[in-house]
Amino acid sequence: MTQSIVLLFIFLFICLFMGLLFLYRKVHDLSSELNEWKNALLFLKRSFEKEGKEAEKEEIRHHLHMRALQIRDTVYKQTKAPHPRAIEETSTEIGYHSSTLRNMFGPEKSLKMENFFKIYNTYINTYWKTSRGNIRKVFRGKSSEPNNEYDTIKQASFQLLHELDKGLEDFE
Repeated sequence: MTQSIVLLFIFLFICLFMGLLFLYRKVHDLSSELNEWKNALLFLKRSFEKEGKEAEKEEIRHHLHMRALQIRDTVYKQTKAPHPRAIEETSTEIGYHSSTLRNMFGPEKSLKMENFFKIYNTYINTYWKTSRGNIRKVFRGKSSEPNNEYDTIKQASFQLLHELDKGLEDFE
């Protein structure tokens, strides 16, 4: 009888050992499968983040390009006749922080974009702002005189237009 009990314990011990070995293998397989899923999800997350950043970059680039075209159009109008309302309605601010532009486009391109808006702002302050900070609507001098105020603005507009056309390449 003791011999049968010992054999029963040995049998139960072997069954228990085999069951634990089976469970260990399943846990190990599930653990490696879980790691594969984690890596796949991490890859997808990075892909979506990259696509999101690219989409945001393209949206910012497009927005700035549209504003640059609006500025160029406003300056072009000044070469034909004075359009103070167009000057008033065109924003002189870039609308994005310098660090955001540097992160999106790199230091060189962001600096060129910022300079585009700076030269327009300088043009406005030099030729269009009055001493009170308003946009000039009346120009001194007769149109028949060679150096009247509007001719000065017209010449400055032609020069600025040339610079703006070069600067528009940085927005494409």
